[in-house]
Amino acid sequence: MAPVLIADDYYKILEVGQSATPEIITKSYRRLALLHHPDRNIRPDATSTFQLIGKAYETLKDESKRRSYDLIYPNIHRSQPPHQQQAPPAHRPESSTVKTKKDDSEARDMVELAAVYRSKQERATKWARTRSIYESKIDELNNEIHRLQNAVQEIDRIGKAELDEVAAAKSWSAWFMSGFRKPCVETEKKKEQKARERIQRMHVKSFKEREWKMKESELKEKRMVLKQMQEDFDNGNHKDDDIRYNIEERVYARQLRQEQERERVEREAREKAELARRKEEHERQEKARVERERQQKAEAEYWKEFQANAAKQRAEMEAGANLEKKRQEKANAEAAEHSSNRSTFRSTKHCRHDGWWSKIHARTTCSHCDATWNYLLQCPDCDEKACPICQQDLRPARRNRNRNR
Repeated sequence: MAPVLIADDYYKILEVGQSATPEIITKSYRRLALLHHPDRNIRPDATSTFQLIGKAYETLKDESKRRSYDLIYPNIHRSQPPHQQQAPPAHRPESSTVKTKKDDSEARDMVELAAVYRSKQERATKWARTRSIYESKIDELNNEIHRLQNAVQEIDRIGKAELDEVAAAKSWSAWFMSGFRKPCVETEKKKEQKARERIQRMHVKSFKEREWKMKESELKEKRMVLKQMQEDFDNGNHKDDDIRYNIEERVYARQLRQEQERERVEREAREKAELARRKEEHERQEKARVERERQQKAEAEYWKEFQANAAKQRAEMEAGANLEKKRQEKANAEAAEHSSNRSTFRSTKHCRHDGWWSKIHARTTCSHCDATWNYLLQCPDCDEKACPICQQDLRPARRNRNRNR
């Protein structure tokens, strides 16, 4: 059997390449079907384009038909976008198979829906053409019936006029007027002619009445046929509407399932994000707790070390205070010993410490009383240094001289 000749480039119609995967072909078909659907596209060739797209998809979605098509048309120019230059995988995962089945079911529903719309459109076109023909025939029959009715009425009018004329000739007024004027006597030939015309009118009337009845029966038949065709058209539309309703129900159910699936995925993603957030919050709290415990431990160690240092400092201060107390006691003892030996010191001195003692501006301790002064006085002869109090003790001769004065 010779192969069927196909002149259309199905790959070019679907805008895909020869190596396109079934998923790409399905996506391209759905996009083009929505774009060229007769209900959405107002172009005159939208229906034929949509049918051609469906035919191309039916051929390329089936593997055996596609192989046969590729063998028959090896030289067809195939144009494919660069992003579709990929070979189908050898082993498709299960999710890809499920997605392909869903796409096939959606494509089938789209094809069935397109077939329903196409059937309704063809039925509507055929019904409009048929109704126009029948309505024109009905109008012609009505015109014929009206013409026959007028013709019958005209024959009846002529017969009635003849009867009225005969009756007028036999009336008393005509008898009365016959005395004043000569009556018109009809000839036999004229009577025969009127009789033939009367018979002819009767035949014509009967013929037109029969034709009238025939036209009325034909008109009734045409109206019954038109009514039956109207019922068939309505029944066909109801069936297509039922099919369309079922397909739309399936599409709506599929969309509802997809919406539920999307909501489930989003809910799972939200739950996963919430779990991750809680885990992160728990880890943050755990880190904060560990850091707080570490800080508390560090503070405890610090306070422990601080208390130890404070105790050590107190011990050192106490030791220093005791040492200072011992040094002060020693200093007091040395001062007492120095005071007791002052007179001896004075006698042993050869310098009289006379003259003007100059100031030495330096904060230091007096060697005689161990008191701290901001300045000391220095003897000009022996360079002895003493505080102002001890200097008064070291200059007795000057005091005696002033006292003698």
